[in-house]
Amino acid sequence: MSRGMDIIDEVLAEHFGDAFVPEENWTNGNGRAPDEDDDSPYKRLNDHAMKNLSMWVMDLGIYKCRRRRGPHASYEAVAQWRRSTTYGDDIEKRLPNLKISPLGIKDFGDGRKYSPLDLVMAAKGCDLATAFDWLSEKTGFSIDGPEIDLGAIKAKKPPADNAKQKTEEPVDVGPDGRERIRPGKLLGDAWYFGDPVPEQAPMLVPFFVPARGFGYLGGQWGTFKTFILNDLAVAVASGGKFAGQQVSGPGVVIQIELEGSNNEARMLAAATVRQCQNQRLPIVHLKKEPPKILINARPNPAFREWAEQLAEFALAVAAQFDLPLVLITIDPQGRVAGFRDEQSSSEGQVVSDAFAGLAKRASCALVVADHFGKDPTAGLRGTSAKETNPLFILNTSEQQRDTHAQRYLEIRKMRNGIQGMLVDFWMRDEEVSTQQIVRGEDGATTVEAVTIKTLAVRWGEELRPAADHKGAKERKKSVSEQALAVLGDLISRSGVPLPAACPAPEGLRGVLEEAWRLELVTTAVIAGAGKPGTAFGNVKRGLLAAEKIEVGNGFVWCPLLS
Repeated sequence: MSRGMDIIDEVLAEHFGDAFVPEENWTNGNGRAPDEDDDSPYKRLNDHAMKNLSMWVMDLGIYKCRRRRGPHASYEAVAQWRRSTTYGDDIEKRLPNLKISPLGIKDFGDGRKYSPLDLVMAAKGCDLATAFDWLSEKTGFSIDGPEIDLGAIKAKKPPADNAKQKTEEPVDVGPDGRERIRPGKLLGDAWYFGDPVPEQAPMLVPFFVPARGFGYLGGQWGTFKTFILNDLAVAVASGGKFAGQQVSGPGVVIQIELEGSNNEARMLAAATVRQCQNQRLPIVHLKKEPPKILINARPNPAFREWAEQLAEFALAVAAQFDLPLVLITIDPQGRVAGFRDEQSSSEGQVVSDAFAGLAKRASCALVVADHFGKDPTAGLRGTSAKETNPLFILNTSEQQRDTHAQRYLEIRKMRNGIQGMLVDFWMRDEEVSTQQIVRGEDGATTVEAVTIKTLAVRWGEELRPAADHKGAKERKKSVSEQALAVLGDLISRSGVPLPAACPAPEGLRGVLEEAWRLELVTTAVIAGAGKPGTAFGNVKRGLLAAEKIEVGNGFVWCPLLS
């Protein structure tokens, strides 16, 4: 019965180390450990009650108790008999941390585990004898006779005939007082014409990010998508504002960041802007590259296992913080998808299904960063499945030479929501002070105070129609701007960690200069005939002078803040 809880304890112990102390000793309703006195009436009643949760849990009257989705009866509720360490006596703000399932009963708010009899005593504030009588009556348990699993008996009982089956079809009562035939589990909920329309899907960030489901943050290379994801993480974790909109409430954020960027400093800058840099924000950063979703154009089972571990870990972290899990970000998609042919609709469908499955397992929003193709007006690079399948797509404005120029974030797609709107933003210089691990020449590590120069996002306050920008004639990009865009796309698709001989931060990615030159010729940014070496040299010198690129040891790369 406790294996599911043990798994969660193992995940928490691995992540939090000595800070996590699991609840080892819990009773089964008679004051003894579960492995003692297996023949006692208390033990038999507890076992019987765990097999028939639907017969008694909802009758306990636990605050906010509701049945969770799934083939087996399981529930979540608020343990109103204890005080919350976060919200005190304000029960309205309490999260449903009490989980009741056939695997066990545990309050993730304080780590306490319960047997059915324990739960009855806590919920009703009664003694063991009263709890035993109440639970026996609810479940049909008899001390003298054998246990009766009523659920199993009902499941095995064959229908008498088709006519009788129809009369016993489960029904609900609609708002007009008339009966409604209830659909089977595989069919989901049914809406009858004339009934009130279903409630609108909740939003994590009004207008921009739904509370559940997956979507993309797209844009050309160098348009500050990673900065925006970091800013979103801090806004959500702190319960602040994002893009001028107040988030629905604080929650846990898990970030998968795979580009070797200095994300930690960027998040510190975003927190400094919001004056919450000294808080313990519920953000966890993971940088290990996951298994590819596709291997040889086929689904990779290893990614599904990774997604299950990620969701399990994220939910355990949320329980530790006593906050809901609200957001997972993955940056960028190109390092996860494993496309063999990015134009393939079947491969795109597999990748979309994998992201949707992860969002569903974690029951939160998932935002994936992806790049536009060479034509930014065509949207996300590759198959149209990328545009069709996600619940939402946000995108940044085009590349600009000036780092501090006015830019915008657009809601290009929002299923069942407002789209075609945008909000302006600017990048501003920011310095952050923090503690950093430093490795000396002898290999020993120390922690030192450092000041890091980075950028932070400054948002406009108002949403406005994207049509204001669509009507304007786009300026033709210079050769240098086109070359820089090609380089960014090439690094995203096939960049490798730079050798130690390159004067670049460890883990930063780049490509061979010759690979860049050949790509510029292939894409007709520079001419292939005549003197392509001269044209390439001129482009490279101009970008070096503008500090848009760096070169060394035959490689070319982009500075982190370019």
